[in-house]
Amino acid sequence: MMLRRLATTAALLAGLMALPAGAIAAEAYTTGNVNVRSGPGTGYARVGMLYEGTRVDLRGCDGNWCNVYGPRLRG
Repeated sequence: MMLRRLATTAALLAGLMALPAGAIAAEAYTTGNVNVRSGPGTGYARVGMLYEGTRVDLRGCDGNWCNVYGPRLRG
């Protein structure tokens, strides 16, 4: 019985670890006014601006660029 419970717990944890990183969001706040772009670089179109102190959901980061969901925009 204990072995079955351990196996079930291990399978559940393995399944949670297999979720894509984008499925888990972290709450954050901007530390300054930032441009939101359609992709990770200044060559991508600007889709809006978030002002200092705006709450966003981080969906993942790559270097200095993060995929964010903010009020009425994402980029």
